[in-house]
Amino acid sequence: MKLLSLIVLQAVLLTACSTPGPKQKAAVEVPPVTEAPKVVVEKPKPVVVEAPKVGKEPEHVDLRRLDSVATAMRAIYDQSLLHPAPQVPPMLACDINGEEALSMMMPLKARIDEKVPRELKDYIRAPRQYAKENNFSTCQVTCHCGLYASLLSDAVVESGDESWHKDQLKTLRKKAGGQTVEQTETCARLQTWFCESSLRSELMTEI
Repeated sequence: MKLLSLIVLQAVLLTACSTPGPKQKAAVEVPPVTEAPKVVVEKPKPVVVEAPKVGKEPEHVDLRRLDSVATAMRAIYDQSLLHPAPQVPPMLACDINGEEALSMMMPLKARIDEKVPRELKDYIRAPRQYAKENNFSTCQVTCHCGLYASLLSDAVVESGDESWHKDQLKTLRKKAGGQTVEQTETCARLQTWFCESSLRSELMTEI
């Protein structure tokens, strides 16, 4: 009997020793810690905006462009009469002298005269719309008041627009007459496209 009890006691002790405790069990069940995947955040690529090309020749040299060049040539010629070349900076980068500027005026006028009939038809067809699209109200900023005054002086409009037309012509003539030397020179210096243009090359062969 004592032997049997001893055997049972020994079996219980062996079972207790072989069974893992709470801490042991937890240690066995914890999965190995794995390294988290690296998240690569790409920096946004900078947006490159191409700056507009200053002084690029327009694809179509219209009446207003021709008038602007004519204004520039008059300004250069007038400046050459008032100041010797070394005393003032050139009005344009290509440094056109007074004699060249004067010689270009006739070929420019011929080109302007070629385009006037088309512009005149556009004005007669819709006078108020033409005036709005071509900014008659701010023509002194672009030095085109004289151009439009000359254009309107040859126009015959419908009776419904006749009074308005006369008022516009009067206003344009007044603005053209009040254009200052400073305004003219400012308009001339804006023609940065002209120096490298095919128009200048053409004009130089005609003077």
